[in-house]
Parts: sequence; structure tokens; C-alpha cells
Amino acid sequence: MMDRPKIAIYGCASCGGCDESLIDMADGLVDILHRCHVVFWPTALDYRHRDVEELPDKSIDFTFINGAIRDRQDVRMARLLHQKSKKIIAYGACAQMGGVIGLANFHTVLELVSRLYPEPGGDPDATDTLADRVLPLHQIVVVDATIPGCPPQPDRVYSAIVQLLDKALLPPGHVFADTRALCATCSRRDTLPQKPVIDRFYRIYEKPVDPGRCFLDQGVICLGPSTRGGCNGQCLSANMPCRGCMGPLDGDADGGCRSLSFLAAWIRANDMDGIEAAVSSVPDPAGLFYRYCLADSILPGRCRQENT
Repeated sequence: MMDRPKIAIYGCASCGGCDESLIDMADGLVDILHRCHVVFWPTALDYRHRDVEELPDKSIDFTFINGAIRDRQDVRMARLLHQKSKKIIAYGACAQMGGVIGLANFHTVLELVSRLYPEPGGDPDATDTLADRVLPLHQIVVVDATIPGCPPQPDRVYSAIVQLLDKALLPPGHVFADTRALCATCSRRDTLPQKPVIDRFYRIYEKPVDPGRCFLDQGVICLGPSTRGGCNGQCLSANMPCRGCMGPLDGDADGGCRSLSFLAAWIRANDMDGIEAAVSSVPDPAGLFYRYCLADSILPGRCRQENT
């Protein structure tokens, strides 16, 4: 046991889906548990924070942190685990980019707390506990590698962990996914529009969608051109467009901006009225283009200072 690599698993602000994806490895999880020693996984095992505090610095080989940084406890635990670990792995879209939780940055802390506690005065403890804004993990500690997805796919998780345990040589900041856009491996890629074809955008339920034809060619927004591949196209197989949970491509500082950029190229309009009509048909632009990446975007959001 003492000779096996030591790993830790911790969740910050998350829905629990990333922990579930570990369980979904099934026999793969059993194999991994035979190859390493889990020294901290409070979701599944009876460990306490003090157990981490008592560990020697850099004694954990790999720590997998899922969830966004939402409150001050998340910050403290991320920094403590970084102190105790040789490598930190961002696990899932929330740790990587802030995820859906990052959409809270469109509101101040006071607005969020007042929605949950609408009575006068709200809950001052909740207000004090929350950080000023949601952050991705890499804005708090150095992240050595990322396993993307919402949640990450079990087969990709297993492959990534095996590579880490086998001490594969990986570049700093390595992402366990494709370096190409999702469109590169999409079965519909031959029908990807090559010229402006969109007069208006449709929600998935507003019109019949041909499962063999590119969503964009049908006026349905799909973020495949601006999203990293490597998810096996599970949403596409279910005739649902990509929403960007695998994160942006290498070199893209803002996934939402990249999505807006490529989408504008397919709007077919000869005047401003036509452009405005197409743009106005986009459902929930902020929630669509920044569903997973707002906290890691160039948009500042709204911070605690606006509460006063």
C-alpha cells in the first residue's frame, strides 16, 4: 500500500456529476483502486479535512479537484490540497472553466443571496461565506492537467488516470481530449455550411431536425466549431447540438467570443434589419455562449462592490 501512488479526490462547488462519473468507470474504478492508495475522498470515504492537514507537503501524487471555486472554503481547500500534492488535476467543466455555476457571475453576491433568502436582511452568513465571484480552479492554484467534460466520460477518465499513474510524459497544462474542434470527428461534418445560410435561429423543439445533417445548416445553434472534441459526440448521437462542455480550443482566450465569431459568419443578411432579425432569434445569448465558460472569460461579471 505504501508503495502505491497516493491520490486525492475533492469536490468544490459542483452538482456531484463528476463524482458519479468516477463511479461509472465500474470495473475501471476497481482497477485504479488496486493501483493506488486513496488518501482523501470525502464524497465516498470517511475522511476529514484534518486528515489532509496532517499529511506531509507534496505527499499526494495526484489530486483531482472538481467543481468551481464559489466560497471561501473552496479557496482554502484548493490551496491546502495544492500544498499537499505534487500534481493538481482539474476534473470536469466547472473546475476547468467555472461551468454552469459560473453563470452566477451575472449577478452580485447580494442578488444571489436575496433570491434564496428573500426576507429583509437576508442571510449575512451566506453573504460573507461566498467569494466575490465564481472562479475556475486555475485562477486559485496551478493546474497541471485537465480532464474536461460535464461530466467527463468514464472511458476518458480511466484513460487519463492510467496515463498519470503510468507517469506518462505530459506537457504542462495538458488537456486529456482532442486538440481539434468537435466538427473534425462529427458524422455530419460533410454538411457543415460553407457559406452564409442562416436567416434565423431555431430552438431544438421549434422544427424537425434531420439527424444526418449539420445543425447549423438547419439554423440550430451548435457550438461544435468552437468546442474541443473528444467527447465521442454523445449529444450529437442523441440529435442534440453541442453546448461547449469540453471547453475552448488551444489558444482561444474566450470560448463565448469564438462562438459568436464563427456564428456571425453564417448569418445570411443583406442589410441591418436582416442581421438584427437573425440576432434577435438567438435564445438566451449569455446562457448559450457562456454556459460553461463565463467564469473563465474576458467578461468581468458583477462583483461584491456593487452591493453597496
